[in-house]
Amino acid sequence: MRQLYYTLQTLIRGKGSNLIKIISLGLGLAVSILIFSRQAFELNYDTCYKDHERLCLVKTVWYYNNEYHPSHITLGPVAGTIAENLPDEVESVTVTQQWWSNSAWFANERRF
Repeated sequence: MRQLYYTLQTLIRGKGSNLIKIISLGLGLAVSILIFSRQAFELNYDTCYKDHERLCLVKTVWYYNNEYHPSHITLGPVAGTIAENLPDEVESVTVTQQWWSNSAWFANERRF
């Protein structure tokens, strides 16, 4: 009970710092909510597929001028090469091309 009394006394005497404390707590909660929502989105990626834990996505990263450059395009023969070299691990492969980074694919009005 004494701790509650001291807490109330501190809040009453330090009115100027209360606003700073409330703002910092609010910003901390907002940032943590954003981080947790981003992590939740990353963890439920492609769960709409059957056996989604077995899906793999291959992306290409080009290395030139001593720098790494990610690409939205993976060359077509990559899928066939993976299927040929890993026949026991890979069931099927496909290649898609994304002309813009925000494109989406639809099947029966369901967005992928």
